[in-house]
Amino acid sequence: MTLSQAQIVELSECIARRLASLEDEIACRLGEKGAPLPRLGEMTGHGAAAGQTLLGDVDLTEALRGIDEWRELRAAQRRLEEGEYGRCIDCGVELPFEFLRDRPLAQRCVDCQWSPRRSRPAG
Repeated sequence: MTLSQAQIVELSECIARRLASLEDEIACRLGEKGAPLPRLGEMTGHGAAAGQTLLGDVDLTEALRGIDEWRELRAAQRRLEEGEYGRCIDCGVELPFEFLRDRPLAQRCVDCQWSPRRSRPAG
């Protein structure tokens, strides 16, 4: 079953909304929207500086995660525009619309994602 035009539009809009949201989040994390780094109470001296450095590192780490997701979303958007979106990259099976709506970054079907050939997450 190929995605309908309405489904493609819905997925495209979902991806575009998440991209816009991520761009705002990343800009805030990097201080590009004038958002100051969070303050750690009323600490002074070296402790305050260390706390600000730690919070800055957390913001940078979060921004980098956001950038990674942004890149994956842009790749999904390109696949959607090129008509390559919605097929498992390993076996070629079509991914169900509901699955894609819940996981717009999905590139593999459940069977291929959890196949013994691929490493499984610990836990």
